[in-house]
Amino acid sequence: MKNIPKRQHVVQKRLLSNFTSTPQIPYDRQRIWQFDKKTQKSREISLKIAGVRRNFLTPIADKVITHLERECGPTLDIIIGNECMFPKGAGDLQKGREWGQTWFSLYRYVSAQLQRTGLFREEMSRLLPLSRERLREFHSYIFQPAEPEFVDLGGRSNNESKGEIAKLFSAIIPCKSSVPPLRADGLAISLADVTLPLIIINESTVPFIQNDIGLAPFGPFNDTSMTLFADNESILSYVAFPVSPRICVHLCTTETLLKWTEQIPAESNRGMMLTSDKQSRKLTNTQLFRFAKRFVYSNKALEKMIDFNPVELGKRR
Repeated sequence: MKNIPKRQHVVQKRLLSNFTSTPQIPYDRQRIWQFDKKTQKSREISLKIAGVRRNFLTPIADKVITHLERECGPTLDIIIGNECMFPKGAGDLQKGREWGQTWFSLYRYVSAQLQRTGLFREEMSRLLPLSRERLREFHSYIFQPAEPEFVDLGGRSNNESKGEIAKLFSAIIPCKSSVPPLRADGLAISLADVTLPLIIINESTVPFIQNDIGLAPFGPFNDTSMTLFADNESILSYVAFPVSPRICVHLCTTETLLKWTEQIPAESNRGMMLTSDKQSRKLTNTQLFRFAKRFVYSNKALEKMIDFNPVELGKRR
């Protein structure tokens, strides 16, 4: 019995359910559109088999990630339901409390998602000559309890408080989470030190898509960069993380994001939100498609409605 392969969702099933093509039916029977980059075809499949790999991580590591996903569930619900990092109508005191919790859980979730991907595993396999089983064990190693190690991501702001957020994040893990500090939290802490979340709201009929790694990394993680556009200002993004066809969360460099927000009138309620322009949305979807290992997910058949050409992108990669 111990040798039976374990099916694991590389992308959280609950996250993929936000992109379901059948929102009216019960969760366990929902379906989603899957675009196959290899065949260049879309087909509607059961949510249960979307984003699944066998023996991707050890059961212990998979359990840890599942706990982090559950803890971030309320955060994702707030972001999707309110299109913001805190409930609508919240006062300043409540916003402070809600922001602290959503900010904290979001970074742990995103960093765990980033480190569980096939991209991360491929990078390790290039650096380390390990067997498939040893690679699985090594990949799972980062989700063990340990003192997180700070990762130098570059792109730090020159303000006086640099590094203070990292210290705060490390200190509150035992207070705000049932999951103890992990080696994987080094990336969460480092991302929190150099980035802030920007929620991009898509008001067009062309949805944000998901891919089979759950996000698209930029900046120091790959030989690429992503620049969003807002009010004629450029905002540099480290990670694009779509949470629904309408909403994508970008982790943007603190320096460029604050530069943009300084241009917003004091009476404005926009805060860390941006109504997506066509250029930013198209760029986000293009990069999500590019980083997909093979499959892209959406609530609609991609070849019929996406505003870029998947076939052309597939050839270019």
